[in-house]
Amino acid sequence: MIELHAILAATANGCIGKDNALPWPPLKGDLARFKKLTMGKVVIMGRKTYESLPVKLEGRTCIVMTRQALELPGVRDANGAIFVNNVSDAMRFAQEESVGDVAYVIGGAEIFKRLALMITQIELTFVKRLYEGDTYVDL
Repeated sequence: MIELHAILAATANGCIGKDNALPWPPLKGDLARFKKLTMGKVVIMGRKTYESLPVKLEGRTCIVMTRQALELPGVRDANGAIFVNNVSDAMRFAQEESVGDVAYVIGGAEIFKRLALMITQIELTFVKRLYEGDTYVDL
């Protein structure tokens, strides 16, 4: 069975986003750490997180959880991202697509919440300054 790890940056009050973006400027080393940990892995995210990505996540298999109706689970877009409607399909495709034994949950808040009981490890970048946001997680 594949193991789920969460990877995120958050402030002390759990802020992780604002207007579908990060509310803080780029953090030194954070993107490199994200890339190092997730490269070659399956990453699971919500549709809004997927749409907010500035570039395709090269070298990773993206599983996108969405509430939008799908004809079949596992529909792929032009970038190869796999779209699913529920946790069981996300886990099934993560298991099928994984090259290793770990998949990363990368957001957003609703996806962290839906998968919280399955996440065994959290890779947290702690943002020292408080930022105003509209998306929060319980830490």
